[in-house]
Amino acid sequence: MIVLGISGIKRKAHDSGLCLIIDGKIVYAEAEERFTRLKHDGVFPFGAMKHAFEFSNIDLEDIDYFATANQGLKTFKWFTSRNYYDFPHLLVSLAFSDPLAVIKQVYITTRNRTRFHASPQLSNLKVPRRKIKVLCHQHAHAASAYYISGFEECIAVSLDGQGPTTNDIFIGGASFMCRNSKTQRLENVPTHASLGYRYGAVTEALGFAMADGEGKTMGLAAFGNPNKCYKEIMEIFPKFKDGCWLSEKFCWTD
Repeated sequence: MIVLGISGIKRKAHDSGLCLIIDGKIVYAEAEERFTRLKHDGVFPFGAMKHAFEFSNIDLEDIDYFATANQGLKTFKWFTSRNYYDFPHLLVSLAFSDPLAVIKQVYITTRNRTRFHASPQLSNLKVPRRKIKVLCHQHAHAASAYYISGFEECIAVSLDGQGPTTNDIFIGGASFMCRNSKTQRLENVPTHASLGYRYGAVTEALGFAMADGEGKTMGLAAFGNPNKCYKEIMEIFPKFKDGCWLSEKFCWTD
């Protein structure tokens, strides 16, 4: 079986790339930025795909399945998956910051409400719908760690900014029980409790760019003194109490 995993099939993605797996073995993996020479480029990875086919001596028709965790949204579940207090704040902030984007999103989600929508690029390549498999974003992160870890049994935890599940609900992370080559979801982390967004916000406060400078933040953290601002940081970070993720009334990470 030949599987091509692709990230970056939707607009405004980042760090797109692909991974080619043949009979359970990774034979090729590359980021599109290596070909476009644009750091963190999120365009559809045509360059990486072409080189993957040349490297492995296969064609597009030889691929059994195309796997992705970045499907196009069909509904406004991105809004409704947020916490109650954050919803009106989100609408106001989007209306003032980028009203055209809101109008465009209304059009796109309404147009695609009743039809499958994964990637116009895959459609243009005449890839049959039956070959496209859409996965949960956090599940893909956990699986990529588990299946190459060497562990027969473990718990995998994925914590990032946010990503969609297979039914378009956005979550900020998830934990999975992994055993016997299978994964079972244990718990979701809601978007309003996203640790990745707060880490990115701290990165922005330090003068770096979100989704680019987090590695610098991590490196600098080892030289910092946590006593200087620990209390202030903890006031804006989410807390887990009585089985629930708690957050501030309005999510400033927007």
